[in-house]
Amino acid sequence: QESRGLGDVYKRQELRKISSQINLLSRRSFLARKEVLISRTTLNLPEGWDVETKAPIFFSQKGFCKGGEILIKKQQDQGQHKIPMSPKMVEIR
Repeated sequence: QESRGLGDVYKRQELRKISSQINLLSRRSFLARKEVLISRTTLNLPEGWDVETKAPIFFSQKGFCKGGEILIKKQQDQGQHKIPMSPKMVEIR
């Protein structure tokens, strides 16, 4: 079994935090009663991280989303993390 470095552990922790923020966007848009767009600013990403979408992903005032795909990248890292999002009840597992 391969030993994982601390960098991998920190990276996984940061990804979990980002995923948690995405999972809460539906509730956030509903409570604020305004549309929320997934973006670097909306997600309050840790330094060195970025997010891209093929097309804009919005959460409506009612908390619904049409789905899409999010690409989460860490600068100075070759890895990218694609996260498909299904419509309506968006949740990353």
